[in-house]
Amino acid sequence: EKFYILFNKIVQINKEIQEKDSDISDSHSVEIADKLNDYLEKAEKIKEGFINAMDDDFNTPGALASLFEIVNLTNKFISDESVPLNRKSAILNSIKFTLLELGRILGLFKKAKKEEREEDMELLNKVMDVIIQIRQKAREDENFELADSIRKQFGDIGIVLEDQKNKAIWRKK
Repeated sequence: EKFYILFNKIVQINKEIQEKDSDISDSHSVEIADKLNDYLEKAEKIKEGFINAMDDDFNTPGALASLFEIVNLTNKFISDESVPLNRKSAILNSIKFTLLELGRILGLFKKAKKEEREEDMELLNKVMDVIIQIRQKAREDENFELADSIRKQFGDIGIVLEDQKNKAIWRKK
């Protein structure tokens, strides 16, 4: 749960950054750059600790401890008021990516299979709509060679295009 709370914080901070002027100049940019590098180095050491724990006979408790260390470090980084909000985004996104990458090694943060299938089907429907629109435009332009080629290629991979009144639909054979 701590991971998801942190992910939501990162999303919220990114939204705040987008809403504000990101061209704010920093009078202490060298100090800020040093702090950013310090946070990155600490996160990298924790990542190395995770990898070492996994190499140590799949030391799951040690690996999980490393993930929580990253969460704690990130929460400190978020609350560090000496680093302007507009300078935090890249670091936070990098940390989020690292947490997701390492967590997935342990089987965390995986989408439910049903959710994945629904997302895949939604994407497939959108892609098919685009292709059907292209085919429809080819038919309107009397480019029957292209329209027929699209239908044939779909047929070759097991998809039937059915022309109906004012539209086409698709289905598996």
